[in-house]
Amino acid sequence: MATLIEALTPRYSQQASVLTGNPNRVTVEVEDNIDAEFWGDILREQCPEKDFHFNPYQTILKDKGYVEATGKSRIIKMADSLNSYHIGCVDSDYDWLFFDTLEYGKTICSTPYLLQTYTYSIENLMCNPETLSTLVQYSCQEDTEYDFVSYFESLSAIIYPLLIWSLYLKEQGSQDFTPGDWSEILLHNSSDLDAMTIIVSKKIKELEENHADETDMVNALEGKMQGNMNVNESTAYQYVQGHALFNHVHRAVLKPIVESLSKKHIDSLSDNSEKASYSRNIKQNRIDILLSHNYSYKSYSNLYKDICNDIKAIWNK
Repeated sequence: MATLIEALTPRYSQQASVLTGNPNRVTVEVEDNIDAEFWGDILREQCPEKDFHFNPYQTILKDKGYVEATGKSRIIKMADSLNSYHIGCVDSDYDWLFFDTLEYGKTICSTPYLLQTYTYSIENLMCNPETLSTLVQYSCQEDTEYDFVSYFESLSAIIYPLLIWSLYLKEQGSQDFTPGDWSEILLHNSSDLDAMTIIVSKKIKELEENHADETDMVNALEGKMQGNMNVNESTAYQYVQGHALFNHVHRAVLKPIVESLSKKHIDSLSDNSEKASYSRNIKQNRIDILLSHNYSYKSYSNLYKDICNDIKAIWNK
């Protein structure tokens, strides 16, 4: 049985805009509620005259179980019927990098009313290293001297060769290293880059042994990625699974810094009421919440500019 949400088609949205006399009303299909906040920030900034209404994916109960589908797959199925009154927004995952070989990539990159992140997901954008010092200061009211930019540069250089293998295996349809496996590489409890180097090297050696005759094809893909997509040792962190990156940055990098600075701040206070007030502030400004709404990335991201250009193209701005 169709639901009201399922009946909200792009054609219906276009007709509703005309019949209600509100040509600026736009329905926006997004993968979930967090994506609605992210895309709402960009769309309202770029098109303040538009009246955006977001439709996050909800799992629909049918028969005896839930439909096995994702918000992204639902939006992709709608691609051919999308219009300027009813658009879609999705995480790129690996699809943009394979715009000429993977079906999802072909669809996303050929559909003008379908916006994408260009990074793996929204989390990769919000983990922008240039913004993290400000988040720490806002969270615990203390400045940090931690060099997040250098850390991300080193991190990207370490994971880059494994990223190339991951992309190659994705294109081949192999399950030897999937995007979900990044959580085993980007540890939640350690920012030790030497330890991460060992983990990455071990995994690459395993893949090289399992795919001994495919090295030339891996190298060829690396050349293509560097030349066409700007995937390199500096940008690798943008293309690993977003949830794995977010959890690593939050738990292994930011959280220990905030906890250390917070303890230092509390120790400097002598008044119990001040200590209690400060503790409440820390709870209200949890670093993971700040990171999940870190829209300051826009000043530092060239990919954000690409997203804005795609938005402008929809309404010929």
